[in-house]
Amino acid sequence: MKKQTCIPVLIILLQSACLLLFAEGETVSFNINQAIDTALKNNREFILTGKEISIAEKNLKLMYRNFLPEINLGYSEYTSVSYWNPDSREKKISIELKQRIYEKGRLSSAVKIMKKETALGRFEITQQLEDFIFELISSYVDLLRIKIEIDISNDAVESAYLQLKIAEKEKELGEITEVDLLEMELAVTGMDEDLQNLYLEEKKIIFEFSRLLELPSGLYPELEGKINPDYNGFLDKSIDYYIENSARSSSTIKELMLSLEKAENEYRLASDKFPEVSAAGSFFIAGDNFPLTEKGFSISLSLSFNNPGIPSSITGTAGSENPNERSRSLTAETSPFGGLENLYLKQSAEASLKRREYELRSFFLNNEFEIRELFSEIESGVKELGLLRRKLKVSERKAEIEKLQLSLGEIKRIDFIENGIAFVKEKIRLLDSVSALYRKEIRLLRLCGIINIKDTAGFIIR
Repeated sequence: MKKQTCIPVLIILLQSACLLLFAEGETVSFNINQAIDTALKNNREFILTGKEISIAEKNLKLMYRNFLPEINLGYSEYTSVSYWNPDSREKKISIELKQRIYEKGRLSSAVKIMKKETALGRFEITQQLEDFIFELISSYVDLLRIKIEIDISNDAVESAYLQLKIAEKEKELGEITEVDLLEMELAVTGMDEDLQNLYLEEKKIIFEFSRLLELPSGLYPELEGKINPDYNGFLDKSIDYYIENSARSSSTIKELMLSLEKAENEYRLASDKFPEVSAAGSFFIAGDNFPLTEKGFSISLSLSFNNPGIPSSITGTAGSENPNERSRSLTAETSPFGGLENLYLKQSAEASLKRREYELRSFFLNNEFEIRELFSEIESGVKELGLLRRKLKVSERKAEIEKLQLSLGEIKRIDFIENGIAFVKEKIRLLDSVSALYRKEIRLLRLCGIINIKDTAGFIIR
């Protein structure tokens, strides 16, 4: 019988070890809102990402400058020595303006795309923030859940050891056999193992929760609140509402639509056969000495043809170097067999466009299917909770009757212990089902891009 008395002592020592793991540190109390605020305050990732998006938005504003003419200011000195003519020491100050007249809409498309990319980046930060808050709430709920499960299991283990002690006396009196006692020992030992697994799980959840809050080493979180025992889900909209909301607010759909728009622009540019047109004009004053008095100007118009195999350009220029001179020129250039890498650019752009269209259409179908499947699982989860609660009430009544039967000797003690184990598992299953239902509901909201996950914590945490 010495073996039996050592087992409760071992449990107490293991439980004490779990508590002493954090005894050296200081405990800090959190409710769910304080935990979320602390985690967001300590998370540098979102702060840095927000700054990057702000810089991108500023760069977007600078892009509008590209619609205006490009201005170049210049100053040069040119010295020339000739044997039979006077030396020349020309100085020149110039101002040049360049303007894109037609560039196939590349600039306006780039601005439009960049504007949508920055908006999507800002939206994705919000979505990542919501995912982080959900992860934190889930960890908070898990920690509350595991504490309840440990309390339930502890009570059950204490009750089982009490029955085991009584069984030892019964064995001494010859009322039960050695086999009966061994069966009870095995059952109680199994309960011990389950309880220690719960302690290990609690330790892991505590570490994960502390990581999310980025708590300094030595701080042990103590959580306020309890899991709502009557939680039965909080979604109150029809499935069509979530499907429609997903089409508007899903970050993945927004990304796919942006990729489709980029592919459409690439196809349009590859199909456009018109040349790009740009113009330039310059004015300068020159002379050997200051003040400079010789005035001149030039204007030019350029056409650029990006045809694969024969890329070419034509530039016409007119101007004057001094008041007594006028000039004009026409320059044409081509590069035979140049730009062959763009020979199949249109076909490639068309294939990319069709792929993006297919990806978007396929995602719409798959996303709707996933939402419908998840919605069905949520409905089943609500029904399961109702059945589990009804079953638990019956089990509670049954446990009271079995306790009376045990005192009257109508059932075996081993049966009473095993039924108690089953009753504990039913309680734990109910808690697990509550947590699972909440997770599925939040997952549905995330699929639809719905925000304000923080507000949902009040439904499951009281």
